[in-house]
Amino acid sequence: MVFCGVALERLELLAAAGTLEELEGRGPTRSVLASHDVPPEESEEADYVAQNLASLDSLALGSGPRVVVAVDAERSAVTVVEESIGRVRLTPFDWSWVTAVFVDEPAALSAVEEARTAMSGSDVRIGEAHQPEAVTLLLEEHPLLWFLPHELPDVLALHR
Repeated sequence: MVFCGVALERLELLAAAGTLEELEGRGPTRSVLASHDVPPEESEEADYVAQNLASLDSLALGSGPRVVVAVDAERSAVTVVEESIGRVRLTPFDWSWVTAVFVDEPAALSAVEEARTAMSGSDVRIGEAHQPEAVTLLLEEHPLLWFLPHELPDVLALHR
């Protein structure tokens, strides 16, 4: 499973386009799992770690909530770009592979902005061991809401 952080504005465009030449995301690589003390056989926990990393990627993509799409991509479409932090590239990206969409609830937006500000003022890269406290609090206190791909109108309505 690959998790791709996107801006809310881009989410609707991705669904409408259907495919893209490529899209960056996060996967549960061995290094990422080891740095988070997650055994490789714990697939649910491994996916959760990759999802959190992708949610932090979405912070850098503009304002608004964190948005993540879960993609059950064909193996041949996934290239590991940076193993140590789980960065992968989907070539191509196909909307039909999306199994879920995750987004912040509106009540989380102040914590999202605090984390975004903390990340912009930090030289720590997403996926490295030490994150600013505002980022840790966001991840611990504000889990993302889960939607099926056909519930996209509901996702968009949350933040309009």
